[in-house]
Amino acid sequence: MNLLNFHINITSERRQEIYDNIVENSTPTVTFYVMVALSTTIAAYGLLANSTAVVIGAMIMAPLMGAILGMALGIPSQDRSLLWKSTAALVLGALLSILLGVIIGLIPLRMPFGTEIFARTKPTLYDLIIALASGVAGAYAIVNEKVSPALPGVAIAIALVPPLATCGLCLSITRWDLAFGAFLLFLANFLAIEIAAAIVFNLFGITELKVKGKLGIIKFLKYFWMQIIILVFVAVFMTETLTGLIADQRLKTQTRSALLSEIHSIMGARLSEINIEKKNDSSVEVMATVLTRYEFTPAQVSVMEDVLRKKVNPGMYLIVKSLLSKDSDRNGPVFISQDDIRRQKEESIKKEEMEKTQKEREEQAGFLQKIAGIINRHLQKISGSQIVDIIRGTKKDELFILVTVQTPDVIEPSLIDTIENDIEKETDKKIYLVIRSIIAIDADSKMILYKKEPSPIPPDIVMWEKRMEKALKNQLKQVKGVSLIEYHYIKEKKKINIFAIVRTPDNIKPEQVKKMENNLRKYISPEINLVVRSVMGTDTGSAGYIPYYDESRFFPEEKSDK
Repeated sequence: MNLLNFHINITSERRQEIYDNIVENSTPTVTFYVMVALSTTIAAYGLLANSTAVVIGAMIMAPLMGAILGMALGIPSQDRSLLWKSTAALVLGALLSILLGVIIGLIPLRMPFGTEIFARTKPTLYDLIIALASGVAGAYAIVNEKVSPALPGVAIAIALVPPLATCGLCLSITRWDLAFGAFLLFLANFLAIEIAAAIVFNLFGITELKVKGKLGIIKFLKYFWMQIIILVFVAVFMTETLTGLIADQRLKTQTRSALLSEIHSIMGARLSEINIEKKNDSSVEVMATVLTRYEFTPAQVSVMEDVLRKKVNPGMYLIVKSLLSKDSDRNGPVFISQDDIRRQKEESIKKEEMEKTQKEREEQAGFLQKIAGIINRHLQKISGSQIVDIIRGTKKDELFILVTVQTPDVIEPSLIDTIENDIEKETDKKIYLVIRSIIAIDADSKMILYKKEPSPIPPDIVMWEKRMEKALKNQLKQVKGVSLIEYHYIKEKKKINIFAIVRTPDNIKPEQVKKMENNLRKYISPEINLVVRSVMGTDTGSAGYIPYYDESRFFPEEKSDK
């Protein structure tokens, strides 16, 4: 069965109209090149600004698709005039677009390249499939009047000018590899659109205006064999790119999974992010950023690196960036190096092993347990807080206690001071207490488990606010049809600035605001400054304006929901 001879009915008058429109849109004119220049300029700066919305605007403006459709119709219909004009328009338009991209890229104060640019330098097989579907959609939208309004969407999907602008920008910084990838994306779009559009035009009989009968598969291959071969090579290259991207994503996923299993076994440590870079010698460098109580030692890094080499890739090289938590005492931040704390712990352990008996060790354990009980008593006031570790040492002949607490909020110095005083009263020992807060927020599948409760509003402030609202409403009753929407206030030095928003049929006049302000100063506070914003509109009944009309009874469902 000859698929290209599949018959679709369309009138001869409509075919001629479509043919004339394609010829007109593919003819190289001054307007054509002006639109190419403008769309390229918009696309280039949109790419540099990393703005998707601006790049989409450039896609819609670009006129290159008309030239491609002219070539798709000119080749099988053997219209040399149409083929020459559309080819010239496409080639010169593409060169103009690349040249403008180079010029814009050479202008000083250029923004660094972002994701919008790099996304167009590594085309994949997905881009080719999109181009084929867009070519069919674009040609069908031209021959079918009912689908014509979809042409802007087709232009957005095809994206001819942004790859050319990207190519020019990359050439301006001599990144030949990125420029080649961007041009390859344009070439794939061009070939796919040309072939797909030619098939659609043949199915609808547009080519019959110049030649007799529709094209068969043999003639179609005769006219487009070169484009098809090039498209196949491009497809192979794009398939390799897609395979590489999938492999990179799989590598990152496996690496992250292996690191998580190792880091989770270390108390207080969690993986923040990883960056993977493949080297020219086939090795893979992994930079892992870890939030941790103590910095990772070379031995720990070596163990994790061995796991990565066994489970993921034998050529992996691991670097761990340790982000340490902060310490605080009752006076604020305390900057104690982790080496000092570790050294104190080791010295304390050695001294205990040399000088203390088993009984003294038991007493020490009981002492720390007692301290933990006192601290837990205070931590009950902070939902989600718990002790992770307690370290005992000495600092300037003073008993030093370092307590690590996992908490959703930082333990304030004032609370540390209270805990320290309670410990000294109940143990009869002078201590120096430092609490290290490790911020951790627990959540299940529905909600965050522990949230910091907001501070209650003092009763006197609540009463003052109610009194103020009542006074404002009483003042507004003096103006016909006015109702209070909301008000806000702020105290600055010796002034109370009040901002009221009212709904009114007419703007509130300055003399009316002055009168209200004087009354508020008289009955509420002499420090009041009043500003009123008028929102035009009010409720009106047959008897006149209704300032406070309750409309909730008309919406029983909304009322019941509340």
